[in-house]
Amino acid sequence: MRPRADHDRRRFVARLSRNARPLPVRFAAVLLAASTLGLVACEDAPKTTTLRRVEDPWAFAQAAMASGPLLIVVRGLPSPASEATVEDAVLQATQAAVTWTATPRFTVIPARAAPSNLHLVYIFNGRPSADPCSENVLGGEWQQGGRISLLAALCDGTSMLVRVDGLLKRHDGVEDRRFAKLIGQATRELLAPPPAPRP
Repeated sequence: MRPRADHDRRRFVARLSRNARPLPVRFAAVLLAASTLGLVACEDAPKTTTLRRVEDPWAFAQAAMASGPLLIVVRGLPSPASEATVEDAVLQATQAAVTWTATPRFTVIPARAAPSNLHLVYIFNGRPSADPCSENVLGGEWQQGGRISLLAALCDGTSMLVRVDGLLKRHDGVEDRRFAKLIGQATRELLAPPPAPRP
């Protein structure tokens, strides 16, 4: 019985070998394209680094917001859009980023801001070594190709409480979701409260 079983097994293996097909070229191309898109997406993702001088920046922001919206100061141009368009895009992205409270209050209009020295600063394409809370710091012009360097801070007057340095290698304007993602990521790092202690 064993020789017959071995013979049947060899016939089955031979049939599988005859029916085997190489990976279709089209399917392989799709896999390659998907891998390439994944790498491009990683390259396009915003990158940020954070320096905190206070443990809970949200406690400061919350106290200021109790008497009015927190002021957002925008300097420099990340795109050819007008200053007003850039300010509005930053305002919208900042509000969307603060998901841990139902009533985030921000404004880009000084006259409407809370009577507090606390404010947020977003500086585009400025000097990386600059003090973001200095009143004399200027932003830069937009860069061809859509590269953005961001210097953001939570300031108490001219004192820096939190600083975030950000980079976006390319984007297609302030309506681009990558721009909103950069602002959102920086805002969360500027303002998010520390994690609650585990029980």
